[in-house]
Amino acid sequence: MRITLYKLKQAPHTWYLKIDSIFGEQGFICNGLDYNLHYNITNGHYVILILYVDDILLISDNHEKIMKLEMELEQGFAITSLGITRLYIGIKFLYFEE
Repeated sequence: MRITLYKLKQAPHTWYLKIDSIFGEQGFICNGLDYNLHYNITNGHYVILILYVDDILLISDNHEKIMKLEMELEQGFAITSLGITRLYIGIKFLYFEE
């Protein structure tokens, strides 16, 4: 089931409640200081999720966890994965191999 929220005055609030409930179902904890930052730490692996309007940045030390979360999000939303992040809201990302 897809939900359309555009052109509604309460759309931003409804969007946040919907996406926040999905993150909660996936075991994510909302950071109390920034409600757009969610995290999940399981078996020593972490996933950090940053929500900016309708963009989601996923950061993890485990690629499989990101893929699983993307599949879960596809169940309720039309999403597009843009691959590895190089630039996000003016922040440049650098990657280092160990």
